[in-house]
Amino acid sequence: MIFLYREVLKRPLEGRINAVRSFKKQRLPIVMSREETQRVLNGMSGTTQLMAKLLHGSGLRLMECLRLRVKDIDFEINEIRVYSGKGGKDRLAPFPEEQIPLEKLLYLWYLKSCRLFKLPEDSRWKTDTTPTR
Repeated sequence: MIFLYREVLKRPLEGRINAVRSFKKQRLPIVMSREETQRVLNGMSGTTQLMAKLLHGSGLRLMECLRLRVKDIDFEINEIRVYSGKGGKDRLAPFPEEQIPLEKLLYLWYLKSCRLFKLPEDSRWKTDTTPTR
């Protein structure tokens, strides 16, 4: 009301308003059980399943997963180096070795050059911002 009178109507508000802000109702987050998660992941196949397992198992964000290169994965210590993540920061994420067989990743890399996931040319997602290291 105060904003309406001051900014829109450009008139002084007569009287005093004792406004009280409404509170948002707090809701519990919806979390899938392990069985539900496994059913969802097993219902996928190919590249989609591999991406979903990386997102779920390592905590990667979508763009971090799309920008992932094979050389960003350290198989000796099972870590993924994420460059230019959220806020432009670099970080380390665990590699979910129990969910993703190494052979599958290497075969995908062999098929698709050095970037793990290929996007369509007209895609609105840009992956060329990853520094070369």
